[in-house]
Amino acid sequence: MAVIESTALFLSVALLILQNYVNHRAIETSDHELKHVYDFIVVGSGSAGSIVASRLAENAHINVLLLEAGGPVGGNTDIPGAYFSFFNGPMDWNFTHEEQFVGKAFVNRRIPEKIGLGIGGSSSHNTLIYNRGNRRDFDIWSQEFGAHGWSYDEVMPYFLRWENQTDPHLANNGFHSTTGPIQVTSWAKPNPIILLHQKAVNELGFKNVDINGGEQFGTTIAQAFIGTNGVRSSASNGFIDPNPYPHNLHILPNSFVTRVLFEGKTAVGVEFVRYGKLQTMFAKREVILSCGAVGSPHTLMVSGIGPKDQLKKFGIPVVADLPVGEHYQNHPGLTYNFLINPKYKYVVGENSAITVRNLNEFFANHRGPLAAHHRTITYLFTKNNQQGPHHPNSNFETGLYLFPQNLTELPFRYDRQHEWDAYHSQFMGKDYLLIHAILYRPRSMGYVRLVSNNPFVYPTINGKFLTHPLDMEDMIETLKYAFFVFERSSLAKYMTQTAPIPGCQYCPKGFIYECDSYIRCLIDQYCDSGFHSSGTCRMGSVDRKDVVVDPRLRVKGIDGLRVCDASIMPLITNGNTNAPTLMIGEKCAQMIKDDNHV
Repeated sequence: MAVIESTALFLSVALLILQNYVNHRAIETSDHELKHVYDFIVVGSGSAGSIVASRLAENAHINVLLLEAGGPVGGNTDIPGAYFSFFNGPMDWNFTHEEQFVGKAFVNRRIPEKIGLGIGGSSSHNTLIYNRGNRRDFDIWSQEFGAHGWSYDEVMPYFLRWENQTDPHLANNGFHSTTGPIQVTSWAKPNPIILLHQKAVNELGFKNVDINGGEQFGTTIAQAFIGTNGVRSSASNGFIDPNPYPHNLHILPNSFVTRVLFEGKTAVGVEFVRYGKLQTMFAKREVILSCGAVGSPHTLMVSGIGPKDQLKKFGIPVVADLPVGEHYQNHPGLTYNFLINPKYKYVVGENSAITVRNLNEFFANHRGPLAAHHRTITYLFTKNNQQGPHHPNSNFETGLYLFPQNLTELPFRYDRQHEWDAYHSQFMGKDYLLIHAILYRPRSMGYVRLVSNNPFVYPTINGKFLTHPLDMEDMIETLKYAFFVFERSSLAKYMTQTAPIPGCQYCPKGFIYECDSYIRCLIDQYCDSGFHSSGTCRMGSVDRKDVVVDPRLRVKGIDGLRVCDASIMPLITNGNTNAPTLMIGEKCAQMIKDDNHV
């Protein structure tokens, strides 16, 4: 009887997943409906591109084509608790950085860079954290870079335009909206260990705050991009999937744009490959690139817009000599796992393992442990941060997870893989708290550059993580404090000792947070990316030589071409980049409407 019940449950889940997949596949416009000329062509369906395309198509007289290199999302992308399953898969571009100063443990010292490939882009499989960044981030954009119209007070309406805040404790505090298409929720019933974590942090002097409200410094159980129905709230789910305007918004997944087409200094269309066939579409009004901080500069450069020396090196005719690909920024971080002492198993609560039973509970009822994926965030400021608590420069996130039973399910690979397998074996099948210590206002800047004129050859990415000496100091200080919380606060008794990571040794005496050699070795071996690429098509005043787009996101010296995504950030925000990228999409769409009188 048990076997029959298990088989029936498995088949039920399989059918639910298949139906969900079929529903998402319906987003693709059929060939017979396509036009050869559109008013606007949007390239990239991520956090910004989905919004731009949908907002423009609100006008029934405007025809919009949205092109996406990846495919439709699958049923698993709707599952908040399936976050880790998206690494190194078909919905990830699977980029890596050039050999880095840190992160030596990764294969060839190349730190992975996770960027979404598919409908919804990274919003379809990020960590779901809603974090706008600090108000001073946007004021700096306006005041120091000449990005007029982008101060905090000026961008706030565009944050509110997409937000649907469902937490009644936050909805009416003056910093949130309840009318947008993207729902944001708070964790209704946090696991006991998470509450114990927050209690410990409170005891250390950190008060509970709404990090998207008036004050960022403090601690919170993060608001998440999850709907009240338990489904991920992505840009695609909120704006284009299902397609709200099928008559005049045409959506083509699996369409890789190889270059933008120009007549003189005017963008007139795009060339793309879809199912192995090279095609061309034209835009009467504008082409909008929303391919992200790697894809947008890459597309510009292979199309002839970029540093002229690079373009000439690869035989690409120069359309405009601009610093495309420079000023790359990201948030360096370091992930560390703390095992929960098994004698305190009762503080763990439900685990989020991807089991048939949990999947059935999610797809059938939109409930259960897979309908949640929340982390805590505690903001810090280091001694090098002159702005102090008013503009924090680092934090640490904490999340509760169940380690997989199979090491092949882990997202990253390492040079000495056998040593890392031995290290990770101590966690297999056990509950643990993950901490991710993150430097949120880094000084180090890298680049994205061509290695070929072939658009299908990935560009090179160099984050130059922690190459600025003050960044290294700040990372050490942040990591030490995170370890202090886990080793000396009231949370410590629930943790259990683990072996050191491969290549590093604990000090003979004392706590880890007191062991400088281990902390430095951790960073040297294991520093990773926050997956928040930005800055490669910098926005600012047109008289600045370091700027690619003006404050209306128009490419300098080019007509009919804009960039609308995280690449336009003059400096990276001090938080997760999904929320500000959604804001960029809303503001970009409004500027396009205004400039084109539509």
